[in-house]
Order: sequence, then C-alpha cells, then structure tokens
Amino acid sequence: MFKYLRFLCFLFGMSVFFVKGSFAESYFQEPFEAVSNSNWLYYCNYSYDIPKNRSICDIGTSKVVYNNGSINLSSNDPNFPVIISKNNIVPTTGDFDIEIKFKYPSVANRGVGLGVGFTGTYGKLFSQFGIWNDSSSGENLKFYYNDFNTSSQNYCSNFTVSTNDLLGRITISNITLTDHEWHYLDIFKIDNFYYVFLDKRYGNTTPIFTTEIKNSCIPKIIWFGNYISDSGGDWTTFSLDNINISSASISSLTPTVEPTVTPTITPTVEVTPTLTPTLTPTPTPTPTEIPTITPTPTFTPTPTPTEVVRKKKIFVLPGLGASWNSRAIVYGDNVDDGDWKMTPFVNNYDGLIELLDKNSLIKDQDYFVWNYDWRKSIEEIKNKFNSFVSSKNLTSNDDIYLVGHSLGGVVARLWAQENKDNGNIKQVINLGSPNLGSLDVYSVWNGGEVLEYDGISSVAFQILLGLQNKGFLVTDLSKIRSFAPVVKDLLPTFDYVSKNNNLVSWNSLNSFNNYLSDKNNSISNVSNKLNSVVGVGMSTTEVLKLGGRSIYDELLGLWPDGELLSFTNNNGDGTVLQKSASFGTDNKSELITDHGAIVNDSISVIANKLGLENKIINFSYSDNFKDSLVVFVGSPATAELKCEGNVFSENDGFIVAKNESFNECNLTLSPTGNGLVHLVLGNTTENKWNYVEKEVGVGATDVVSVNFSNGQIVGDENKNSEDFLREQIRFDLDSLGLIGTVSDFDQNFLTKVAISIFKYREENNERVVTQRILNDLFELSNLVAWDKAVNNFNSMLDYVNFVENEVSNKSGISSISHNAAVSLAVLDDLRNKVVEMSEKSLETSYSMVVVLASGYGTEALRD
Repeated sequence: MFKYLRFLCFLFGMSVFFVKGSFAESYFQEPFEAVSNSNWLYYCNYSYDIPKNRSICDIGTSKVVYNNGSINLSSNDPNFPVIISKNNIVPTTGDFDIEIKFKYPSVANRGVGLGVGFTGTYGKLFSQFGIWNDSSSGENLKFYYNDFNTSSQNYCSNFTVSTNDLLGRITISNITLTDHEWHYLDIFKIDNFYYVFLDKRYGNTTPIFTTEIKNSCIPKIIWFGNYISDSGGDWTTFSLDNINISSASISSLTPTVEPTVTPTITPTVEVTPTLTPTLTPTPTPTPTEIPTITPTPTFTPTPTPTEVVRKKKIFVLPGLGASWNSRAIVYGDNVDDGDWKMTPFVNNYDGLIELLDKNSLIKDQDYFVWNYDWRKSIEEIKNKFNSFVSSKNLTSNDDIYLVGHSLGGVVARLWAQENKDNGNIKQVINLGSPNLGSLDVYSVWNGGEVLEYDGISSVAFQILLGLQNKGFLVTDLSKIRSFAPVVKDLLPTFDYVSKNNNLVSWNSLNSFNNYLSDKNNSISNVSNKLNSVVGVGMSTTEVLKLGGRSIYDELLGLWPDGELLSFTNNNGDGTVLQKSASFGTDNKSELITDHGAIVNDSISVIANKLGLENKIINFSYSDNFKDSLVVFVGSPATAELKCEGNVFSENDGFIVAKNESFNECNLTLSPTGNGLVHLVLGNTTENKWNYVEKEVGVGATDVVSVNFSNGQIVGDENKNSEDFLREQIRFDLDSLGLIGTVSDFDQNFLTKVAISIFKYREENNERVVTQRILNDLFELSNLVAWDKAVNNFNSMLDYVNFVENEVSNKSGISSISHNAAVSLAVLDDLRNKVVEMSEKSLETSYSMVVVLASGYGTEALRD
C-alpha cells in the first residue's frame, strides 16, 4: 500500500514539474554556490576605455563575497565591482526565459544594477535590458530597455566605444519592490516579442514591459555591478541568488497552476494512511471532486466579459501649432471646433496613428485625433475638449486613454484632474508636456518675438506675428496677447529670470502664470494615472538674463521686465526642461530625443501604456520645417514654388521647401478670387521672416522671386528688382488714392513722394501701407537715385541721438503716443541700416535718408 502511495506521489510530482516546466531545456544555470572562473570575469575596477587600468577582484574580500548560495557585492571606495559573463550565454535562436533572482540589501545614493546585453570594443558594456537602483536620482528602482535601433548604433550590431547607449533608451522608474527581499526578473523571448516580468513567481503575471524585437536584437551577456568610478557617497549593495536561462513557449507566460494542484493532493496523501483498507477507495474521490466543484463559483462572472465588453477609447491631443484653420488665423473668423485640422506638413503624429491602425483600431470610433484652436486660454481649450469627449457619447464600459503632446498633454492632464472621480479614465500619457511651463513662450509674450526655430510652434507663432503686425518691424504687443492668451498660460512657474546675477521670483515679474501654478496644486488628483515621457539630452533654456529697457521698449511697452541679454541652459528636449516635463508623477520614461521627435520615439512606451501590441512602425520621423523656406498664403489664391527645377506644391496655404543650397525661387500665385493675398515667408534656419500683401484678381497669375535665405520677395519673373519695387509702390499709392503723388513718382521725384507720404500719415493716421511705401522708397532710391554713394552719416547719427534725448525728456513716457514710439523705433532701424551699409561700402541715397530721418524724427517729437 505504501509503495502504491509513494508511486502516486511520484506521479504527482512529475505532473507538477511538467506543468510548470513543460520540458524546459536549460541553456545556462548559475546557482552562485562558489567562485566560477569558467563562467564569470570578476573586476573590482572596470575601466572600459583604459583596459590596462582594470583590476581583478580578490574573491572573498568585502567587495565580492559568496555566502549561502548567493553572491554579494559592496564597496567602500570609489570603485564598485563588476561581474561579467565570460561567454555568450543567451541562445541566439528559439524562445527563451532569462530568470534572475536578485536583492538589494541596502540602497544608497550611488547606484548599482544589472544589464543583459553586449560588450563592445575595449569591453564597453551595453545593456539591452537592465535594472538599476539608487537613492539620489529620484527614480529609485527602475527598469530600462534599448533596442539600439538607429543607424548611429549600427542597428544593434558592431558596438564601439562611440556607440551611444542612452539614445532611444526607454525607462520605467520608481518601481515598487521591497528592498532587503529576493525578487525575480524574467525576460521572455516568445516569437518576435519580448515580455518582461518582475516577481512572476510571486503571482505578478502582468508584464511590466513588452516590445516587438527589431533587427533580430538578441542579447549575449549578463553583467552586474557598476563600472563607473564615483566618490560621491555610499554605494548601494547588490546580491544575486540564481541565474537560469531556459527554453520557453507561449504557455510560459500564463500563470502557473502549481499553487492550485498542491493543496488538492496533499490532504489525500495525508489522510489515506489513517483509513482502513476497505475505506481507502472511499476518500479518494472526495478530494477529487473538490477541484471540479471549486470552479463552479467562477461560472457566475463568466458571462460578465461577454455581456460587458470593455472598449478602449483613445484621444490624441497634438501640441501648439499642430492644428490649423486659415479663416480663424488670417481673418480672425469664429469657426466651429470641428473645422480645425492638422496643420499641413506636420508629421509628428504619423507614427502614433500607424501604431493605432496596426492594432486594428478604427479612427473616429476607437481613437480620436482632436485638433483645436491652440491660441485660446488653456481653460477654454480644456472646456472645448470636454465638449469633444462628451460628443462621443461614451458609456460606462468605455476606458478612456489620453495621449497628449506638449500643450496637448497639459490640456489632457488638467481635464483628467478636473474629472478625477471618473473611474473610466485609465491613463494620461504626456509626451514632452510643459507641466511647469516653458521658457520658449516668454519672448513671444513680452517681446513679440520668436527668438529661434523650435519646430511647428515657432512657425505658427511667426505666421501669427506677421499677420497681426502686418510685418515684423514693430510689434503691437497688446494685439498679440489678446489674440493668443495661451502664451501666458505656458509661462514658467519656477524662478527663471536673472537680474544683476540674482534670480527673480517668477511671480514677481510683470506677467506671471498663476493659472498653471494653481492647477498644479491639485496634480496629485491624477498622478497615479499620469505617465510622462521626458525628453533629455538636448540643451534647453532654463534661465533668462535680463538687463535694462531701451527707450524704444519703454515707449512700445516691450520687454517690461527688461531687455533679454543672454540665457543659460540645462537638460531637456530643446523646448521643455526635464524638470518641467517630469513634474507631477513618478511614472516617467526618459528618452534622448528632441521636442518634435518625442512622439515617434515614444511608440514603444505608448503601446505598453495603452496595452497594445508594439508593432513595427514603417514611418520614420523627420522635421519637415527644419532648414526650410516656409511660405504661408492667405486666401484668395493658390500657390506653387519652383526652386531651380524643383517644384514645391501648396497644401492648404502652406508651402515648405527643404534647403538644397537654393538661391532664389519663383512663387506663382493663382488667384481664386479678387482681393488681398497675405503672404508670410521665412527661412527657419536663419529665422528671418517677412510679411507681404498683394492685390490679386481672377485670371491674372502673378509670379514673384523669393530669396531663399531670408524669405524676401526681390522681384518677379519678368521684372528686375527696380521694376518690381516701382510696381509695388505704384500699387500702394493707387490704393491710398494719391493720384498726384503717383505723377511725381512716375517722374522719379522720389524724395518728393516721401514727403507727401509723411504728410498723408499726419492727416490720416495710416501706418501700414504708408510704412511699406517708405521702406520700398528707401530700397529703390539706393538703386536709382542720382546722389547714391557710400556716405558718412555722422550728422544723421547726431540727429537721431537728439531726437531720442528730446523724447526721453518729455514730461513722461505716458504722454508719448504709440505712433510716436513707432516712428522713433523706425528711425532707429533706419540708423542701423545705413550704418551697416556704410560699413559694407554699399551705396545709399543721401537725400532720401535725410528726408526719411527728418520725417520719422518729426513724427516722434510731434505725436
């Protein structure tokens, strides 16, 4: 009888092994019972760039100790031990599971971790998978992954010292595991996917990370410790108990049935000996029925998934400038929210949309891309998004996922905060979102300027500034602020201005962002659902150094906190600082990427957070606007740009021509109606922009020449620069009804025309068209005037200084009219132009300069 029982126990034990292991084949096993020089290289100082400085560890010292079936690493000096597998221990084919049992006995400010990856030249270590723990970075225990899927990383091959192992790295920070206890890291390769688990043996059967394998990137070695010398404090300690690499299959990912079987059989074996032989068969079926009855309660919830199917509803919110409506932007029309579309040539979100499509999600049913009027205040944008969500008639069975880039992420996060009690909101994914604001908007709000190219947002602002100011010479700041209140809502909410080398409190500045600051006080309402992807590795403005204001700034109301002198940078994505994008959550992933590329570079992270398969994305992102000539055509005309045989077509008012060392291009305007065409042209590399208005009529195709480097219109297809300027001036004179002045112009009395224009300005208070005429007269006179020469304008410089002093000595700045301030600014611009031309030995018309200077000066002193 007892032999029979032992045989049953044997069969049961074998069934448990087969259920759990499924005949798993072992490729590598390290129990860490003793030193194994055949498996491991032991270093107490590992310098990958200077191999001769490496030192082998003396096993048994305080740094590397084997104890009770585990290896323990620690250090009390600047160098921490590094243990590296001696051979390639991961199989190159088939499916496998790498199971590592690890523990952090203590965590200090200097970090220690483990990597599964590769060695490069000079033995440099590269981690495809890794864990790391320290107390100083604010990230605590983190997991990271890198598929090295770029050309500079040789697509996961031929690793060298120069290979950037941080490029493309995905990080999951602040993982909650108990220190001082053993944990399991499992890395499964199943078919063409990786699945990563923490403590799967303890019942955590949901992977913390999944990704599709790219370029057949399979790790080779395992290392653990820290190879970077650091004298900055105490070291974290690290222990390993076992490493086992074995074959795996899809069933390996399912929860083990071992805990369920064990309690069923154990009572049977224990009870059977206490029964008489005649009763032995009787108890046997009793426990057998228990497992068949146990599943019965699960029958009740079984219909639930079929009756109530949870559906994903994913909302994508693009960033500032990525949505467009020409009627609203050009003419200020009120348009329906649904009339805003993706800005032409914006491709930042194409990879994300491809991911959603490849997961069989249907646009406008399973996922929604919400384009919106980004000029409005964030509060108004948030309310409009709420209306958009409400219009989708979601049910209680719909799970809401929000994916927001830049401004879109801020809006998504604030909406989720406001709806904190909505249990259907599952995830809010921020991609480079300025949760503490961004310094990029400061110059727009306070100076009406875009200081440098920074993606579609800077292009959108340049077009907005050109249209609102009718040019780029003088800014009407109040008009910009009323037209785009969102700018104030994105000002930083941390100290970011320095005066006299001292930081100034952010909320003591002339304009400060109390809206975002107030909202951030309740960010904890959504921090458990907030996941932030943070771009790093790019120089990003952190502090602005301001000086005093010029008289022009004071008169025009510009730079109220002081003139911008310089700035200092810190880590970020080039637009949003690391600290701003990571604010409010411990759930963050850091990628070396810039603000425009962060969406496409986050595909793996997004897929993981949305619970989608991480498909191979064919789309490859490149910034369409970078190093380009951008032409925006406000109705009524369509356009085409030809640059030395290359044709660039218009898309909803936009033309974008990538720089190929072009000099001049021909812009063809084909009117679709009669009226005024508004043109904004600029080179994103040189950051030079121009605004032009042209009267067009149906049937009269117009072709103009454009300087590629600065976006200036310099002539047309059939006319040289002189003829083109004459046509423009004559057209503008006709539009003002100055018939007599046209006659003077036709007789080439250019200075007389200028005097007439100043008189017209005084009588009619018109400054847009007349300023364009005066600017064109200056350019024309430098081409054709009888007295043009390389002139010395010292007397003019003295006159400008006199005017400036007189204006400053007036009773008070408040008594100076806006027109007077503008004239003074234009006079200063004229002075700068003639000085620059004189230094370059370029000819100017002395008489025209005198007339313009005296005219602007008179206006500044009179108005």
